[in-house]
Amino acid sequence: LDNKNIDDFEAGATDTFIVESNVNLKKIKCFVIKTTKDDYWLMDKAIVIYKGKATTFVNSGKVGLSTDPKEGKSELRLCKNLKNTYSYTIKIVTVAEGAYGKTHVGSNGNFFASVESASGAKTEFIQLDNKNLNDFEAGATDIFSVELNVDLKNIKCFVIK
Repeated sequence: LDNKNIDDFEAGATDTFIVESNVNLKKIKCFVIKTTKDDYWLMDKAIVIYKGKATTFVNSGKVGLSTDPKEGKSELRLCKNLKNTYSYTIKIVTVAEGAYGKTHVGSNGNFFASVESASGAKTEFIQLDNKNLNDFEAGATDIFSVELNVDLKNIKCFVIK
């Protein structure tokens, strides 16, 4: 997305982009935006207008975009609640220093999460992995966006394995 001769994506600005396609979208479920630069940018919302109908996608998790994993995610996926799907953002912070200093703090392991609500609704285990990023490094904050068919409302328990 680039408007020639305009400085796009400035703080407080509203940017408009016209994209042409021969694909019939019918209902728009998700909006995905990617970056290829490490220049951090925090989007508030995107409004997609197709055949006169506006669909708003809000970055409620306040996830920033950047190829630098210490700043944000290189891809942001925002989805609407269609057919009882719910979008959640999971933010994991890895300590910078542990009992043995900076060694044995980060991990290259595979991690999965499950969440249970106060009402007893629970999710299956979901893999926590941002493609092309080195997750769970010392001092890093990792952000994961997931879509579930469970409305968790009040979260009681969060399990990582």
